[in-house]
Parts: sequence; structure tokens; C-alpha cells
Amino acid sequence: MNALKADGRKLPPYKELREQYAQISEEKDRLYQEYRKLQQKVKQHENVRANLEQLIRPEQKEKRRNRSRQEDRYK
Repeated sequence: MNALKADGRKLPPYKELREQYAQISEEKDRLYQEYRKLQQKVKQHENVRANLEQLIRPEQKEKRRNRSRQEDRYK
């Protein structure tokens, strides 16, 4: 506002400022709700990934054991 005054321009009417503020506030609320939903989805995906890793890791360990056993047989 001080920049507007310094340039010699008039401030917008109070009613116009209130309307702009209301629009911006509504958009902020909408975007925040969308952000929260996306945040929940990310958390769900992270849980799924962690569960899959727990399931896969024991299989990978077993495969490594089998490989090392087979290598030991051929030595």
C-alpha cells in the first residue's frame, strides 16, 4: 500500500479489497483441502511401498542364500 501511495496512485476502494480478500481466502481454503487429500494419498502410498518392501526383502534374502549355496557347491 505504501508503494501505491509513493507512486501517487490511489488505493482501491475498501469494498473491492474485501472482495479480493474473500476470493483469495476461499481459494486458499480450497487449495489447502486439496493439499491435505494429496498428503493423505502420499502417506497411503508410502505405507504400501513399505509393506511391499517388507514382503520382497525376505524373498531377496532367500534368493541370495540359494545363490551362495549353489556357488559353494560348484567350488
